[in-house]
Amino acid sequence: MGNLCDTRTETCGSENLSQYCHAFAECTYTNNTVRCVCKSGYEGNGLSCQSEDVCRRSDRGGCDRNAECVTLGPGNASCICNTGWSGDGHVCTEINECLLNMRGGCHSNADCQYIGPGQSSCVCRKGFAGNGKICTARDPCLQSNGGCHLKAECKATESGSRECTCPEGYGGDGIICFRDVLSELAGSSYFSGFNAWLQKCLLRTELRGGANVTVLAPSDAAIKDMNRTEKAAWEQSRSLCVLVRSHILVGGFSTDQLMEHRGQDLQTLNTFITWPVASENGTLSVAGARVLMADIPAVNGFIHIIDQVQPHLTHLLEIITDL
Repeated sequence: MGNLCDTRTETCGSENLSQYCHAFAECTYTNNTVRCVCKSGYEGNGLSCQSEDVCRRSDRGGCDRNAECVTLGPGNASCICNTGWSGDGHVCTEINECLLNMRGGCHSNADCQYIGPGQSSCVCRKGFAGNGKICTARDPCLQSNGGCHLKAECKATESGSRECTCPEGYGGDGIICFRDVLSELAGSSYFSGFNAWLQKCLLRTELRGGANVTVLAPSDAAIKDMNRTEKAAWEQSRSLCVLVRSHILVGGFSTDQLMEHRGQDLQTLNTFITWPVASENGTLSVAGARVLMADIPAVNGFIHIIDQVQPHLTHLLEIITDL
């Protein structure tokens, strides 16, 4: 042991000049000058040489900013890309797991959501339940009949959706199901007043299935607002069916189809009565009665609620009363 144990004497140059260099240095002779130079992987003035840690340099041994520099020895290091990054360490690119074949390990019925390099989450798609790695189809029919009509059959599909089918004798897409005009009129409180007239009139053979019709049903408020004396007269058995038939058009007409007949007269079930169709400021009316609620579907036509009992029938009531 001693102060100069890490130095040695080397002969350099033509004149056999001597120089004390560090053990990890080499003696060089240039332009009549002898000097000590640290070997590769070491740094210092030649008289003192220390192991060089390239990972501590500003360039971190040439490693990518998203890589770790690992010292292997003097002047030697390895670059390893960080988790979530791929490459040789000198160049690292982020890994988007959702773009790989494995899609972050997500189930085939789950969506892969990118969070960051090498990070993702899996979310089961609509109609499926689970943690995203495993997703099983929900049965949407177990809650509120899957959104189908109450009368419809709800059937779960393999895709996690459902199919809605109206029962036999009904029309509709399963979300909406409807029967014939008579059944629809009897099944809703919107038409209670008009339906009571209809039941007394016994028009079942004319309205059940078969030919299409359009019912212009006065609202309950409109019936209530009728003149008491006039209403009593209409509700006499021989008058009532004339009144009811006068609110039923021959043929099924939606509001769009009625709009196409503006300026024309449409036939009612009373062969001697027709009603003109008009529109003012976008509001549809038939014989002056405005449509309040439109396009209530039925298998054999449509029902429209109007704001008044047909006012043009007063003269007809006088004729019937006088008979």
